[in-house]
Amino acid sequence: MPAQSIIIPTLDFVQSYISRFDQESVGITNKAITRLIRAFPNNHDLEDALLKVVTINSLYATNIYAVVDVAERIWEL
Repeated sequence: MPAQSIIIPTLDFVQSYISRFDQESVGITNKAITRLIRAFPNNHDLEDALLKVVTINSLYATNIYAVVDVAERIWEL
């Protein structure tokens, strides 16, 4: 088995990977969630918390079945 060389990351190398990440679906998903959280930064209303829980559950397929219960718990904090 040939030895693998370790890449020493440079600023350009890291920025290229950040750019690739942002252009992929995960990056666009994170941007959408960030926009939602900026639009509804607090959880003073149950509906705001529920909107974020449902969105994250859907986009990341977390399989939370009791989304209302989770949103209520966040709202109570």
